[in-house]
Formats: sequence, C-alpha cells, structure tokens
Amino acid sequence: MPAKDQPRGTHIWELFQLRVLQPELLGAEPVDYEDMVNRFGLVSPSVAHNMLATAKRIFIRHLNGVVAEYEGGGPATKLELAEIKRSLSYLGKKRNKSSTQD
Repeated sequence: MPAKDQPRGTHIWELFQLRVLQPELLGAEPVDYEDMVNRFGLVSPSVAHNMLATAKRIFIRHLNGVVAEYEGGGPATKLELAEIKRSLSYLGKKRNKSSTQD
C-alpha cells in the first residue's frame, strides 16, 4: 500500500475517541464505521475497524505500562488493572441505567 493511503496516527486516536471513549464516558452514540470512512478518507469500513483494533491494543499496552510503573509490577499491577476495569464497567452500567430513566 502506498504511503499516501496509510491513515495518519491521529486518525487512530480520533476513531478511538469517537467509537470507545465518548460512548463509554459521555454516553454518546458510537460513530458508524461508514462515517469514519468518509471522515478520514479511508478505503473501507474494515480499515476503520482495523484502526480501532490497533488503537485498543496500543491503549491497553500503554495503560498496562503506566499502572506497572506506579504499582511496581507483579500482582499489584494485575489488581489495579482489575479495579480500573471494574470501575469503568460500573460507570458504564450507571450511565446506561440513568439514560433509560430519562
């Protein structure tokens, strides 16, 4: 694939924000993959899907690194990551419950 067809790195993070962060943290609707194709000039929805998968892997790798750095690694890191996951899950459920009551 020629270099001009490669998506810019910032598009990966914009897509992550629009498909993951805003829906989870703000209750926004995830932006459709077809919209991502048009917005970022991608070849297909599968390219957008692959970009999102890449963003998730990068995010998890960085999150693991940051938590390991301040927890010192080992079992404390796994416990902290489990707590983060539990907290985010709770926030998502709480947000979904409040949106159904509106």
